[in-house]
Amino acid sequence: LLYSKLYDAAERVWSDVLEKARSYLERGERTKAKEVLDMFSGIPKKNALITQMLRDYEKYTQFQGYVQEGRFPLAYSMAKQYRAFQDSEPYRKMELRWKKLFLKAQELILASDGENKARELLAPFRGISEKTQLIQQLFAQSRMYEYMKKVIAQRDYVKFFDLIKIHSFLKEFPEYSA
Repeated sequence: LLYSKLYDAAERVWSDVLEKARSYLERGERTKAKEVLDMFSGIPKKNALITQMLRDYEKYTQFQGYVQEGRFPLAYSMAKQYRAFQDSEPYRKMELRWKKLFLKAQELILASDGENKARELLAPFRGISEKTQLIQQLFAQSRMYEYMKKVIAQRDYVKFFDLIKIHSFLKEFPEYSA
């Protein structure tokens, strides 16, 4: 029965209802969300998910406030705790902002005094474990790039190729092609 067309249709209805309920909850219309989800409350698996979702969205306004205020470490910790928030519009916007800032920091870091500008740019995301690791990696790679440029200036090609073997990301820079 799990592979039948009827079951597929029921699952599509479930995902549509879940999406509609999520949008109601994001707007703060809890009673409408309950009404929409009511038809699936008799199914034990779905009921557990419904209960968890309703419980999670009690803290949604707090999460939304953190995102709007730019308090990203708190917002990310709430999104980790309440998984339903990771499908919300504020979370997607926050992730998009992170990606834009990180790309800009990647560009800035190669310029003179770029490291300070990049640190300043990425400062709102400090304290978020997943992001901190990427930030540290970015700065380590920039230092390795600077070291590679020094090795090229010294014309020590043995050391240069050893660096490339260890740090393959250095192949992406124009100095490698030259």
